Amino acid sequence: MRLKTTFLLFCFPLLMMSRCEDPFPAGLETTVSGKLIDETSNTPLQGQKLRLSENLQNAPFRYIDSTLTDIDGYYSMTFTTSGEGIRYYLEAERTDSIWDNQYGIREIDSIGHFNTINLDFLKLYPYTINITGENLIDATIYMNSLYTLNNTINPLLGSNFSETRSLFISPYYNHQLKFYRPLENGEDEIYVHIIEASNIYDENVINITLTDDLFETVN
Repeated sequence: MRLKTTFLLFCFPLLMMSRCEDPFPAGLETTVSGKLIDETSNTPLQGQKLRLSENLQNAPFRYIDSTLTDIDGYYSMTFTTSGEGIRYYLEAERTDSIWDNQYGIREIDSIGHFNTINLDFLKLYPYTINITGENLIDATIYMNSLYTLNNTINPLLGSNFSETRSLFISPYYNHQLKFYRPLENGEDEIYVHIIEASNIYDENVINITLTDDLFETVN
């Protein structure tokens, strides 16, 4: 059993939850394997990159191995502890076409033994969003989608425009696409457009027309 110090005053948070713990002994062979599937259709996710990372005691983490899932969504990796790692993680590389509330990261609990870690992801599909602005207040409009990292969707500019944005969205569920604009008078306004589930897996095309009366003041 590893000893854990209680002197938290001298512990500093490091990337991926480093803690003041003694490292695992060197030479422990550990295997982690499992399957990745689309949680909605229960179909395997082929070619998804997975990485193993080692969380060090007094330094940031480092990657130690990687692999791709096979045609059936299976993967397997074996590693040996270095004597420096206090925690080990399995991480699915983030892409535009998968979504996971845990950011694809799972801790490997049983070091020195065989581990099975299955991952369920929500597979996303391409959407073309055609947006028209008609006689709007001249303010920058920012867009937000649950599946897209903040500040990665180009904002909309001007009072009259015709723009296209490409997003990855799940066709299985209704989706809230948010339009937000700060005004010169200090007020903030928002409009939430509901993209209804289509169950269409090829590219979906959504047409949205923005007018001032759609926006509501943010309380």
